[in-house]
Amino acid sequence: MAAFARRPNSRSLLPRAEALYGRAIKKINLVLRDHRLVLRDSTLASILLFGIFETITSTHLAMSGWLSHLDGAITILKSRGKKQIETPVGRDLFYAIRGQMVLAVIANSRYVDAGIEWWIDMIPQDETQRVITELNLRLGNLRAETEKLMLSSPYTSDNLENVSKLLHEAKLLDERYAQWFENLPPSWKPRTVAWIDSIREEDLLLSDFYPGRVDLLVEIWSAGQYATALTSRLLVQRTILRCAARLCSPLDYRLTPEFTTAARVSSQLIDDVIAAVPYFFGWKPKTDVGAIVTGSNFACGKNDGMTPKALSVLFVIWPIIVAATSDFTTESHREWLKAKLAYVSEHMGINQAGVLLKNAAIRSPSMLIFRDKNGHTSSIFQEPPV
Repeated sequence: MAAFARRPNSRSLLPRAEALYGRAIKKINLVLRDHRLVLRDSTLASILLFGIFETITSTHLAMSGWLSHLDGAITILKSRGKKQIETPVGRDLFYAIRGQMVLAVIANSRYVDAGIEWWIDMIPQDETQRVITELNLRLGNLRAETEKLMLSSPYTSDNLENVSKLLHEAKLLDERYAQWFENLPPSWKPRTVAWIDSIREEDLLLSDFYPGRVDLLVEIWSAGQYATALTSRLLVQRTILRCAARLCSPLDYRLTPEFTTAARVSSQLIDDVIAAVPYFFGWKPKTDVGAIVTGSNFACGKNDGMTPKALSVLFVIWPIIVAATSDFTTESHREWLKAKLAYVSEHMGINQAGVLLKNAAIRSPSMLIFRDKNGHTSSIFQEPPV
């Protein structure tokens, strides 16, 4: 009901959705006091649904409601241990919670709860999935450590030594991301299926495409992992530049070799994100006989390739905002990406996109580097969390 109520012609239903949510919260609080019921799959599933409700309706940048529900789900997951993966439903819930946890630690620069090994060794998985999960969790720790160091005195020898070590760690992590992309199996690799020569400027913001290549991916789950990995490597470049800026101060970090490399890599990653966006909004190429090529496995609803699905769009909100706030995004790219967020918020009813859109004026890492150098703590100098 919340998703429906957020649509343009159904806003009058929102108070009813919020009332039902309040009643459900009271019921789940009773369940959480029962040591038997709290460990059931149905309890975890309910908490995940509460998180989705917060994603759809929240008006707060910090998304504290979603994070609170996620932290609760993680606590239950840790209590269950190996019992969580004894059933197919339990395994699916583990994957869902881990996926949200990975995004939370990256976006909010949080250390990984329970340790990286616990999350990747809990359940058997193919090598591609295992490696990208490990890398993303390491990125979460890297970003948390970066925030910790950048809040320290920038000119102590100990701090600079630690920043130098962090820079080395970030470069190694970037190399591992590059290797992961190089070794992707066919079922994960994007395939370029179209090239858009040009679009009139007055039509660009309403266009499904940005001029250039258009990529098609195989299925929605691996596509979401691929898009997140692009974003993760983009964030590694930001960490590298923040470290380089501190180490070369008072000189201009834009004169360093790290900046030259980061600019090249970041620009390519942004192009990759933009090429993949139409897929997440439901676009598919047509075959010679006019049939829609499916290739995506949606959890429910028609897969007609014509209407954006909220499930698939949720996977690309974070990549869009990270790309849109990058220093290496062109203004034309930025406006097109912002238009996508506006569509998700205003027409699909996912308010998280609208909340993030309000902070699209952020430029990273330049504003973070300015904050690191001058000690600003204002939210205007913060990357948008989710």
